[in-house]
Amino acid sequence: MGRVARVAVVLALALALGPLVGASAGAAGSPSLLTLDELPGAWRVAGSSSTSSTSGGCGSARRALYDGNTVRLESFTQGPVLPALTEVVATGPHLGRTWRALRRTTRACRAPRVKIGATWTTLHPSPLAAPHLGRARTGVAYAFTSSGVALVVDSIEVLSARAITVVDYSALATPSPAIVAAYATAAYRRLSGATPKVAGDLTITTAPVEVARTADGSVAYRSIGAGPPIVLVMGYAAPMEVWDPRFVDALAQGHRVVVFDNAGVGETSAVRGRLSIQKMADQTAALIAALRLGPCAVVGWSMGGMVAQALAVTHPGRVRALALLATFPGTGPVERTPQDVVRALTDPKATLAPYTLFPKDQRAAYGAFQIALSSYPPPPTVGAAVASAQRSAILAWWAGSEPVARRVGAIRVPTLVADGRSDIVDPASNSRALARLIPGSRLLLLPDAGHAFFSQRWRAVASAVVALDAGAG
Repeated sequence: MGRVARVAVVLALALALGPLVGASAGAAGSPSLLTLDELPGAWRVAGSSSTSSTSGGCGSARRALYDGNTVRLESFTQGPVLPALTEVVATGPHLGRTWRALRRTTRACRAPRVKIGATWTTLHPSPLAAPHLGRARTGVAYAFTSSGVALVVDSIEVLSARAITVVDYSALATPSPAIVAAYATAAYRRLSGATPKVAGDLTITTAPVEVARTADGSVAYRSIGAGPPIVLVMGYAAPMEVWDPRFVDALAQGHRVVVFDNAGVGETSAVRGRLSIQKMADQTAALIAALRLGPCAVVGWSMGGMVAQALAVTHPGRVRALALLATFPGTGPVERTPQDVVRALTDPKATLAPYTLFPKDQRAAYGAFQIALSSYPPPPTVGAAVASAQRSAILAWWAGSEPVARRVGAIRVPTLVADGRSDIVDPASNSRALARLIPGSRLLLLPDAGHAFFSQRWRAVASAVVALDAGAG
């Protein structure tokens, strides 16, 4: 994972800067770059890039910027390594000539290969929508794969009367074009002497944590996007920051997505008395009511899928579609999680063992998941008492002693039951049994995928959820 992350950042900066020789801090009165205080979310200043070699007709990336110009730069990372943001500003007497040379270089990069250390990586450029800024602008997305992980550098170049500015946004997979456009617009506003404005909800990782005052206590949540609502219910012993942001952001293209902390986690109030799946469902219903979301598509993962089932049975007016990911029926005998897997998931002194969430041959997917989660600000810790209470609630569900679980056959909304065929936390036989209990439900079992299959196949699972919700309209 570390190697993948380092490659991504170094390549992003190498694409943006080419050789660093000749970079300057700039003179007083020069156009200003973005500062850390102007960026939403948990960004931090990054170190400088090392140089690299390129081939495929590109020469050295953006060498024209350094020809007779003063070049300044600033680089940031949101997580330890990704996403990464780099702004480059070139000022000089012949900006038009520099721009033309820069455009020639960019057009020549039809299938560039970049060498970092001893490894050559092929990039796949494609047009990227650029905002209407300055005299001229262009956008290019450079997609590539490193150690089996899909990465991308979205780049926007802008020519103004005062400078040429280049903004690169590097991330896993393909971020929304609106993200890099927002940062490019902010950089242009800063160069023009205006105050930059970057929204805090460009991605779920930068969406602020808010607290809803509900009829069932306070609930901490994040929200992104606009449109029909989708509510995501988290699983056992985890905060909302364990939702893969690639999956959440994909759902948010055309929907409002809400993720939240379960009872007793972070700033969410504990419930009164003994915790149960039903009480967590009641609190979820109270959040939906407090946010005035109306009927929602509800997505529950693992324990969250149990909560989603109870919600659909006892609060049917809150649910318009239901996606149950890697979860269990509660009607009696189930194929339980092996104890060694439970220990790997719950040991507070250890990180999640890769094999508990992903098949053993999917280490790259696990690495991508860890990188994606690192782009959140540090999440709250789930206390031992809360984890123990959740475990007791799960055991009661497995044993069939939660009355609501025996009523899942009454669910009448469009329902997707999905899992990875190689899930060792919740064997796929449980999903088959659950699908048989809910009339008209669709069963989706993905090959070579584990408990966190929505991270491995985030595009496919997000598409299935969106299609499910569209069918409920």
